[in-house]
Amino acid sequence: MLEHTGNTTLKVATLILPTVVDCKHFILFKWVDENMLNLFVYISEKDKPDTFELISPGGIVSCLWELGIIWHEHNALIEYILNKQPHPDLNGYLNCQLNGKI
Repeated sequence: MLEHTGNTTLKVATLILPTVVDCKHFILFKWVDENMLNLFVYISEKDKPDTFELISPGGIVSCLWELGIIWHEHNALIEYILNKQPHPDLNGYLNCQLNGKI
């Protein structure tokens, strides 16, 4: 069981540096206000590879507790849609439910 102990500020962040063909981008995220995921995506155009623009200025993605639902959706999308190309199983995806406690 998780016990609430007050506002926690972690003074760390995670940097993701993916490799893509048509552009460069990076993702920076950190936890704020104890359990909210704050995520920023920066991208550069192909002809300006050293100039990055923030394309997600709002930052807040989700509460920690909602990430379990997002993880479920991630897995369902891969299983029923992406892995079933060129014939995705939309009914399977729509019927895949997450039941229980997060």
